[in-house]
Amino acid sequence: LSNDAQKLLDALPLIHLLWACPLMILVAALLLVDLAGVAALAGIGLLLTMIPLNLLLVRRLKAARAAHLPHSDARVARCLELVKGVRALKFHGWDAAFEADLLARRERELPYIRTELGLFARLMTMTIALPQLATALALAAAVLTSPSSPLTADLAFPVLSLFSVVRFPIMFFGELVGQLTQGAVALRRIGRFLARAEAAAANPRLRVSRSRSGRLSAPPPRRAVPPAAKAPAAPLAIDRLSLRVERGELLLVAGAVGCGKSTFLAGVLGEAVLEAGGVRTSPGEAVAYCAQTAWVQHMSVRDNILFGSSFDEARYTAVVNACALRADLAALPHGDATVVGERGVTLSGGQQQRVALARAVYSRPSLLLLDDVFSALDGSTGRHIFEALFEGASPLLGSAAVLLVGHATQFAPKAASCLVLHAGRPPNEAGDAAEPAEEEAVELEAAEAAGAEKSVVPGSATGDFAPEGSDEVRLGVRTMLAWARAAGGWRWFLPELLFFVCERFTYVGADFWLSAWTEAAPEAAGESSTADQRARLAVYSGFIFGNASFAFLRTWWFVSGGAVAARSIFRRLLGAVARSPMSFFDTTPVGRIAAPGPKGLTVIASSFWLFSGLTVVLAIVPVVAVAVVVCAAVFAAVHMLYLRSGVQMQRLYARAQAPLVSLIEESVAGGATIRAFGETHRFSSRLALLNDDASTAFLAFVGVGRWLAVRLETIGALISVSVCVALSALSEQLSGPIAGLAVIWSFNLTITLNFLVLSTSELEAKGVSLERVLGYTALPPEAPREQPEADAQAEREGWPVRGELRFEAVTLRYRPSLPPALDGFSCTIAAAERVGICGRTGAGKSSVAAALFRLVEVEAGRISLDGVDLRTLGLQRVRGRALGIVTQEPVLFRGAVRRSLDPLDQFTDEALWGALRAVGMEPAVRGLADGLSSESEEGGVNWSLGERQLLCFARAVLRAPRVLLLDEATASIDHAADARIQSALRTTMRETTLLTVAHRLHTVVDYDRILVLSAGRCVEAGAPHDLLRQEGSALSEMV
Repeated sequence: LSNDAQKLLDALPLIHLLWACPLMILVAALLLVDLAGVAALAGIGLLLTMIPLNLLLVRRLKAARAAHLPHSDARVARCLELVKGVRALKFHGWDAAFEADLLARRERELPYIRTELGLFARLMTMTIALPQLATALALAAAVLTSPSSPLTADLAFPVLSLFSVVRFPIMFFGELVGQLTQGAVALRRIGRFLARAEAAAANPRLRVSRSRSGRLSAPPPRRAVPPAAKAPAAPLAIDRLSLRVERGELLLVAGAVGCGKSTFLAGVLGEAVLEAGGVRTSPGEAVAYCAQTAWVQHMSVRDNILFGSSFDEARYTAVVNACALRADLAALPHGDATVVGERGVTLSGGQQQRVALARAVYSRPSLLLLDDVFSALDGSTGRHIFEALFEGASPLLGSAAVLLVGHATQFAPKAASCLVLHAGRPPNEAGDAAEPAEEEAVELEAAEAAGAEKSVVPGSATGDFAPEGSDEVRLGVRTMLAWARAAGGWRWFLPELLFFVCERFTYVGADFWLSAWTEAAPEAAGESSTADQRARLAVYSGFIFGNASFAFLRTWWFVSGGAVAARSIFRRLLGAVARSPMSFFDTTPVGRIAAPGPKGLTVIASSFWLFSGLTVVLAIVPVVAVAVVVCAAVFAAVHMLYLRSGVQMQRLYARAQAPLVSLIEESVAGGATIRAFGETHRFSSRLALLNDDASTAFLAFVGVGRWLAVRLETIGALISVSVCVALSALSEQLSGPIAGLAVIWSFNLTITLNFLVLSTSELEAKGVSLERVLGYTALPPEAPREQPEADAQAEREGWPVRGELRFEAVTLRYRPSLPPALDGFSCTIAAAERVGICGRTGAGKSSVAAALFRLVEVEAGRISLDGVDLRTLGLQRVRGRALGIVTQEPVLFRGAVRRSLDPLDQFTDEALWGALRAVGMEPAVRGLADGLSSESEEGGVNWSLGERQLLCFARAVLRAPRVLLLDEATASIDHAADARIQSALRTTMRETTLLTVAHRLHTVVDYDRILVLSAGRCVEAGAPHDLLRQEGSALSEMV
């Protein structure tokens, strides 16, 4: 969307130039033949050689880019992996290794980049030099075929003028073909994407059927064509499952990790490929879905809950109360008008899940699908929500058929029926579902689901930020100087300046030499005049070949400097971003590197053309300086008006693009939810509206450019008229050749002005991106990764030896404007002690991890491990070796399973299998075709959430840190797997100090101690059974 679509947008306006440029060249060629006869054919023939040469170079450029794109795509994917998984990378101390890997990948791209730039330099040189060479060849043919005839001004300057006319179409034609080539590649990539089968077209949807008796009836089981018919058949995730759920009933679906629970829901929604069978519901019934990973949009909390529905105050209040959101909304700065943005950083995980649940409940569904929604909630909150939704005199979901998937088996007695899955089937094929009643129902018939297409990327970021493009960034001198320094500084700039000056000198010198040649033509033909003609031709040819050489040198040197600058800026950008604190990733979208590149070359070349043209014209006709000054003043005024409006139009376009891109990202992340609610049309309409807004801003920007072009053409024409009038007045003082030279260069000024201003505008747009990138390189870093002296001493002492952890009056806040998440938190945890951390949502439980791993530096207080203040050590020593964590949101990496377990390749396969065996994932991985080498998709979406969590546990077991923190790590796995994990921790990590943040009290009930947090403080601590027996204790109130 950001790369290919932009290349296509850049290429489409140029399509008409494909016929306009050749037409201009053809007309000029016909006039040349009419003027110079057969001698012009030599120059025309040389120009015609540009066609196969152009095609050859473009073909090679296209092949080079095609070879480069896979490496570029892999690097971009790895960059996105770093940004999306940066919290996990920092927790584990892997950010430095990922940074080094990205730099290595960038280095492997450089040969491809150099190849592309080399081909670009040749293409530019050919388009610059060939018209000059064609002029020289045509004049040489005229001289050599008629050696006794002198070269006169009435032949030389029209020929020179016509070849100058074709210069700019030819020069631009090379860049045109290059951009169209990139656009063609982008179009094919977009075409392949659009040619993919759509979910709604490829997968069966909820279909409506009603018999005359009023009961639901279903057609015989049918087979659906899978999206990839040629792909090998995958094992069935759900096999021959039939059931029926009535309105007003709750079906609880439970089972072990990986048994097919989420795939079951995906089959109901049509998000999985149904090999046979179908799903039926009654006409006009509303369906709602709440995913296992909460999806929230970049909008206010209220708008997230309403989700396009009209506001019903009574219903809204009831839903907010039922989902236990009233206290949370009261704590937000703007209540339910507070904006929730990217990655939901303004809300905790439990708050996000309750907002998503409130959205589903508010929609008044007839069928509600809940995928493990209680796993992110503490016991009392979950119990309150369940009672409000399903129990009492008027439960909010009393008239809905509800499918609740998850491990909340404490609610099983309250369910109308339970379905326990094992390997995609009920243990008893007869099932335990209730007999259908004579009323509306949802029926699933012999559904065989091959697998789900699930989006589990969390939704977006908070709303305290200005939209993209709202800042007043402008391309300044400092930015260009920074780019020049990155390109090599004076060592790059001085040779580039020399090459440009020499290229201009040889070009202007050739025209002056031609003028002198025609002015000094002998009056009579003879042997001496023939030798003189050839000598002058040799000098003229020397100027031309020198100009071609310097044109190549200045182009090649510029793009080489651009490659060096891109490499340098990328290293600085990556280093600054990777070392930034988590607050940066929570609040700021990371931009892409955008350096001036070839567009900067166009601006510099146009500037030299303008300077050369003015120098020639004023040297010949000084009186024209008056007209030039007047036109320059008009040009300055027009250009200032254009910059004011043009830059604002660019900024409006950027602002219009930001919500469009945000909506696309949100729609991809929440596609299953959008389709389940039947809101596809609303989102499509919203996308079309935002696209229209962006297109309107873009067309306004293009219109301003056309406004400028008309005025530039007028200014150029006035200068040309002024030159012609002055030459007419000075006809007795100036010779014909000199006058012809002035006229030709005055004509060039008009074209040069257009190129200069338009290229400057494009450079301004590119430079704004460069300005932002350079701004990112100045980001304030987090604490140093290494503290040599302290780290060396810790290494010598074998720190940490015991694992005693002490928090002393720790205060932490995420941003200065927010209240403290930890407020004077103090506790001491003995070596190898197992401590549970409990508390209601927002109590500060996860903030303990942020403080311990120094994702956020504490504002006050001290955290020490074995008596060593963690702030005195480098981050790599703290995160990478002493501490380990398994978070609530499991992060897996694209590639082999081995890479997700051991990204740094530090352990043997035997150790990996041992860790998998300890957490019960060995059978699942061994069952894959390639075992540890089997591929995981981006984010591990081909694994269930519980399986991803178990793989992260295996990663922790593999590293065996001295202190291990589990942050709601067992929320997405069943109780049996939870017990197996706890047993594995007790067996394999006896000497590890264990801190477990949990909503499930049975997870930590056998721990040594439990800490109960409230408002960032430890309000209660003690042995679990003692606290539970203590009347009025905070822990007993949570049970």
